[in-house]
Amino acid sequence: MHADEYLAHLERDTEVIAAIVERADLDADVPSCPGWQLRDLARHVFEVLSFWEMDLQTRPERPEQWQPPEVDDQALAEGLRSARSRLDETVRSISPDTTIWTWTERDTAAFVPRRMAQEVAVHRWDAESAAGGSQPIDAELAADGIDEFFMLARASHVGEGSERVQITATDLGHSWVGQTRDGVMTLQPGGGAADAALSGTASDLLLLLWRRLPMTDVEVSGETSLAQRMLSRADLT
Repeated sequence: MHADEYLAHLERDTEVIAAIVERADLDADVPSCPGWQLRDLARHVFEVLSFWEMDLQTRPERPEQWQPPEVDDQALAEGLRSARSRLDETVRSISPDTTIWTWTERDTAAFVPRRMAQEVAVHRWDAESAAGGSQPIDAELAADGIDEFFMLARASHVGEGSERVQITATDLGHSWVGQTRDGVMTLQPGGGAADAALSGTASDLLLLLWRRLPMTDVEVSGETSLAQRMLSRADLT
């Protein structure tokens, strides 16, 4: 996907969160993020938007000294909109090949619009779940997010062995094979030999990977325990 597409998704999903913040109870629990209330989720989104805008602007070697800006409940919705707008302007103002700090091997500015579109899409779903009902993530964005998930997720060593799991987005007709081996998670497009298979909409599959939905929300065939083990190996910290 192009940066303009990511930024358009980011604008729409941030606006949904901001609108929820304006009308919903900020004390509401977020079912998909245990221990968080809606204000915690909204502040988190505000902070990550602000962080990446700072990272693109100042390009620190390491960002340990950065402190998020303060925002109170009354200013939270407008803070989300402003932080998103500043990030949008900054992304458009610099080359996507500019070297920046990230916690991954992808260390150019092109990392940011993709990561923020993906993160805020999932958090929009979280916010809607706290407010009474969530809409699916856009199918093409979710498919891109499945690819990004395997790029980001390191494999923790949970037991011995390796797994190959076919993943099929039924609404798009896209298939991948995810594999865990020697502490590395990889994703290859297309079908192939696999121990298990997961099938569902691209949105449901992405939300499953990010531990928002249980495996029972998608169709599973083959060695279910191996599919579960591959998912459990993903280190999302």
